[in-house]
Amino acid sequence: MSDRSPVLILGCGFFGQALAQKLAFKGVPVAGTARGEPQLGIIRTRGASAVRFEGDLGVLDRLPLKVARLVMSIPPEAGLDEALVAKVATWGLAPGKIVYISSTSVYGDHGGAEVIESTPPAPATDKAKARL
Repeated sequence: MSDRSPVLILGCGFFGQALAQKLAFKGVPVAGTARGEPQLGIIRTRGASAVRFEGDLGVLDRLPLKVARLVMSIPPEAGLDEALVAKVATWGLAPGKIVYISSTSVYGDHGGAEVIESTPPAPATDKAKARL
């Protein structure tokens, strides 16, 4: 992400916080969502705007920036998939401006062997199947 267009990280957990910090320190406007104050506080320390998001899609209408790029890391089990996709579609983002963060769990247990993009998925849990 070399330009400075604003980024929203939906579900700003461990990975999102590191990304937020990297982008914010490069001067990119960043907002990250989380449910609880401890996580929101961490997002703030990374130089990003913190937005409490507990599933109320109306919150996304009041973001502190105009979203130009989206990093989506909210897990499918949150139950927001269809409504969230419909909301994001109204933003008019080009497909290349949206990144979905999944999980290595979609590949199953390979006993320590290397897993790469062409490795066939083999999710073993319901959560991994939902991510896939």
